[in-house]
Amino acid sequence: AVVGGVMAAKSYRQAATTEERVGEYNQDLAERDAKIKEQEAREGLQLRALQSQDEDRQFADLQASTEMALSHNGWMASSGTPVLQLAFNANEFEEQKARNDYAARTQERAQIDAAVQDRMRGQLERTIAGQRAAGLRTQATASLLGGLTSAAKIGMSA
Repeated sequence: AVVGGVMAAKSYRQAATTEERVGEYNQDLAERDAKIKEQEAREGLQLRALQSQDEDRQFADLQASTEMALSHNGWMASSGTPVLQLAFNANEFEEQKARNDYAARTQERAQIDAAVQDRMRGQLERTIAGQRAAGLRTQATASLLGGLTSAAKIGMSA
């Protein structure tokens, strides 16, 4: 009875240790996932900055082409329709750029939120594993005490 209790207790303790290691591993994986998402968020903002530079260059080219086309057709860009066309182009460009910037910031926020959720998931995994390990250690103690109790009963009846 004592040997059986000791063996069961040892088995439960090993299972508890394994549970804790699994919890730590899962938390490490969740942390890695969170760091990847944070890196993707930073890269997304950097990419948006580069795209913004490209858009600025394209807009400057569009405005220059528009001015050249107007000049070629004999329009003066100092007043009237040519100025309205250039202003319209500028307004459209600014609105599109603002939409693109907003989309990039929204994507960044979503990735950072996902990173926070990964960390919370990792902590939850570790907490659950700790609770399971505690339960297994309690079972180990109960098995050991059960074996000792059985041995004591046998000894008392003899």
